Formats: sequence, C-alpha cells, structure tokens
Amino acid sequence: FGGTGSDGSASGYLGAFKPVSGWSKVLASGNHPQARSGHSTVYDNAVYQMVIAFGIGSGPTLMGDVWMFDLVHFSWTCLQGSQPGCKAPAVTTGGPGDRAHAASVRVGLNGFYFGGIRGSLQDCPGQQGKRQIFSTANDLWQLDLISYKWTAIQSATSPDKRAFSSMVYAGHVGSLVDAVVVIGGAQMDCMRNNPPCAVPQPMKDIWLIDVAKKETDAADTMAVFDGIDDIISVQLPSWYALCMQTAIEGLMLFDDRSADKTSLSTLWLEAWTLLATRVVARTILFDLYYEDTPILRWYFESVGSDVFCVLVLKPGKVEVKRWGPIQQQMIGQWHHVCLTLRFGRVYSPTDYDPDVVIAQAFMFIDGDTVQGTGFAGINIKDNLRLTTGVTSLYVAGNSPSVDASGYQNFKGNIDRIRLWWPS
Repeated sequence: FGGTGSDGSASGYLGAFKPVSGWSKVLASGNHPQARSGHSTVYDNAVYQMVIAFGIGSGPTLMGDVWMFDLVHFSWTCLQGSQPGCKAPAVTTGGPGDRAHAASVRVGLNGFYFGGIRGSLQDCPGQQGKRQIFSTANDLWQLDLISYKWTAIQSATSPDKRAFSSMVYAGHVGSLVDAVVVIGGAQMDCMRNNPPCAVPQPMKDIWLIDVAKKETDAADTMAVFDGIDDIISVQLPSWYALCMQTAIEGLMLFDDRSADKTSLSTLWLEAWTLLATRVVARTILFDLYYEDTPILRWYFESVGSDVFCVLVLKPGKVEVKRWGPIQQQMIGQWHHVCLTLRFGRVYSPTDYDPDVVIAQAFMFIDGDTVQGTGFAGINIKDNLRLTTGVTSLYVAGNSPSVDASGYQNFKGNIDRIRLWWPS
C-alpha cells in the first residue's frame, strides 16, 4: 500500500503480489486511507490483518491515523482518524501524534513504533506567518492490537533521534526475553544547521530493547513460555500436612489428604495468565496426568472469531465442559483464572474403594463466573469416571513423552500458579 508515485507524489495504490503472476491492483471495499508514503506497517498473521499508521501526504502533511486492512475480506477499517466512520478519533494527546518514516515491528499482540519525522510550526523570520519545520524523534510507542490503545515506553537510555531506521524482532537474546533490534536510520536535524547538511546523515549503530511484560509483582518471578517447548512439570506428592510449598517458585500445593483417587473431593487450579498471541490451534493451559496417561486437560480453542476454554477427560475421549466466548477477556492482558472441579463417588463390584466421577466444573476470570455448556447428555457414571488419582501437573503444555497432536503450547506469561485440593 502507498508509497511514492512516478511523479513524486504520495500514492494510494494497493496491490497484491503473486509469484506466478506478479503484481495486481486490489480493489478494497469500504473507506480507504488517504494517499501517503513513509507510513509504518505491521502484519498480524494470526488474523490476516495489516495495520498501517502515520505517513506523509500531499502538502506535505504528516498523518497520525491508524487503519486496518483485512486480507481475508479485502476491506479497510479506520481504527483512529478524522474520516467519517472511524471507530475512534485520532489520538492527539497521550499518543505518538503525526509523524512519518517511523520504524515498526510486531511482537505478539502489540505493534512497536520508534522515532520518525515530526513536524512543528515556527514563526517565519522577519515576516508574518508560520512555517512547518520537520525534525526527527527518538520516542518508542506501543500499540495494543486488541484495544488499539497507545502506550509510551520509557527507557533509561535510548538511541539518538532518527528516521528511516529498521526494527526487527529477535526473541530471546541473552537476558532479554523479547528483544527488539533497532538498526541504523538517518539524522535530519542537521538540515536546519547553518550551513545545513545537503542530505540526511546516515547512521550505522544497532540498539536492543526488551519489550517483554513486567512481572505482576517485583518480588515474584513469573514464568515466560515461548509456545514451543517451555513447560512446567510438577510431580504431585502424597502428603498429609496442611500446607507444603514446592521448590518451584510461585506454585503452592494445599491438601490434607493422600493424592490417590479416594481423596478427590474438590480441585481448584488458579493462576495469573497473560496470553501473548491469538488462539489459532488448541492451546494447552493445564494438563493433569496419572503417570504417563493424560487424565484432564484444560485448553483454549478458537471457533471463528471467538475463543473458548475447554475441559476434556482423557483427551480425545470426552469433552466435559466448554466456557465462553472469552476472547476479549483473555488476550494480551493479565487476568486471574480459576478452574474448579467437584467430584462424586461411585462403587464398582470389583474394587473396595469407590471411583470418582466429575460432578461439576466451573471457570472464573477475575472472580467472575464464566458461562459454559456441558454435562448435558453425558452419562456421568460411565463417561466422567476416574479410576485413578493424578500424579503430575503440566503447565502451558503437555508431557514431552506423550503425543498431543492437534494441540500447541501456551505462549505468554503465567504467575502465581496454585493447586488447591481441600478434603
């Protein structure tokens, strides 16, 4: 989209490139952005959307609007701007303002924008009127791609002012969790010197910044999961004391009974979670096992544009309950999640000890009950029966020794994980 036309003016061209046929013009529905160059673009591959911000149009005029292009329906939506139909007005205070040639990169559910060209009005020397003076910036802004809210990112040190730089996401680099690299650019303020420089002065320095979310509490160490192979594995002991804390920071196990099936009465799993990506495949939150056999699994699942939390018994066998839709509640923000089970008892003619059945299941987000569907039409005695206890808990993924085809690991942050098992 956009750029500079053959005559040097800003373009509003929107094209698609196919390796077989090359470039072709795209006719999008709805309102569309003004012609521009120097705009910043991030691509959200989870929902096939392109978000553009800023730019410079005819005049020249700097812009501060934000647009989203849906690559499925080929339609534009004005997220922030002054055109009719925009969902929100352009942010004039508490935001990055009008600019062009800012570096941009997407990290999870956020777009990050650095520097660029800003404009300001100055009195014309020796005569009436004002003129627009362009200068470079070195501020860093975050755009939440769910709420489209702008947040200024503060840092003790920062690169010099510049435009035309590049930003790339590097991931885990040394002690940096979500490293973003700023590369080069050009300094333009010299063009106002006396004598002025003839062209913007290129820069060749490289900077890194960690854009990972902070812990919920500075005294805690949250767990950061990459969505690939990061998991927490907890062996559940048989215990009789009222409270035992495991060696894993932030995880508490509470019970006063043995951990076999005769002790199951009520189970609560709770944690602070920040899901850092949209749900595309089924995403595991918690897995409970008896030795190498998965017994209970809670996971997030996408259905159309909605996200649900699903509980299954012996994954692939029985869906116990489904809560939601919960997309806006879960993605990109810290939330407290609590999952509870209540058990009943059934006897069999071959075992002195009773078996356990799942009688009720609940989900709470930030203390509020999430509505769900389940249990209807299920023979609880036969289909929701547990013939064993549980021996291990996996957080954010499945046991590496067990095949979980069709599922993916959790990507994001989890803190203050607790398993409660009162008698």
